[in-house]
Amino acid sequence: MKKLLFAALILGVAGLWSCVEDKPYESVPSVSSVTLAPSSPGAGVDMTVTAIFTGKPEVTSAKIQFRVAPTTTYTAVNMTESSTPGTWTDTIPGQANLAAVSYYIEATNDVGTSQSAVQSITVGVDYSVIKINELDGNTKFIELYNTSNAAVNISGMKIKTNATSADGTTGGAFLGLTASGGGD
Repeated sequence: MKKLLFAALILGVAGLWSCVEDKPYESVPSVSSVTLAPSSPGAGVDMTVTAIFTGKPEVTSAKIQFRVAPTTTYTAVNMTESSTPGTWTDTIPGQANLAAVSYYIEATNDVGTSQSAVQSITVGVDYSVIKINELDGNTKFIELYNTSNAAVNISGMKIKTNATSADGTTGGAFLGLTASGGGD
């Protein structure tokens, strides 16, 4: 019995020496997060996109692919790896007010290429959500109401009398709200 146990022990130790080292699992890059700054960009403001990748082997190149509606063709912007490994960043150029921008991230490593889900954002401010809620001509008091759930910067708005109505007529019965650069 002792001989049998000793033989099993010898074979077990010999088996440990002959083990082959497994290679780590390799796969296409995985996008763990994508952020946009500022999160609500104004017209003409560049949008910084930051992507964080995980997996082995490391990402060798990354691109932002973006388009502005109604265009269906995406434009590529090469991203740059930051000082933090796996974190890549670059910018989408500033766009016109109310432009609908869609974008995704494309990452490549030695195994292949992957892409993130498409994300969309509307640039600028939609002033149509601001409504006149109360108007008192005696005290010159005007209450504005934001009908959306998002904060709206109204610092560029003007209140004008004798504005042109939505149907194109003009007269003293209309009060208009316009954004800066929106005609006088």
